[in-house]
Amino acid sequence: MRCRGRKSSMPRWPGHKTSAMPDLGPHASFILAAYGVTFAALAGLALAIAADDRKQRRLLADLERKGIRRRSAGAGKLVRPKRKRRS
Repeated sequence: MRCRGRKSSMPRWPGHKTSAMPDLGPHASFILAAYGVTFAALAGLALAIAADDRKQRRLLADLERKGIRRRSAGAGKLVRPKRKRRS
């Protein structure tokens, strides 16, 4: 026997009201506060990362302006020292 979706828009239980916000019970304030703190912490971390990125890019630009280049921006191949041959 297959389960088919309900065709009625009536609530499943008599007296049950549907709403957009679920009933969180007696701990609603704690749950909402935990979500708020989590959101604030993630937003703070995102802002800190963005600020650090701007700072690092500014420092890198200052170093390049002074003529100090990154090792990865070298123009030649990596030169390895030759090994000594054993006799």
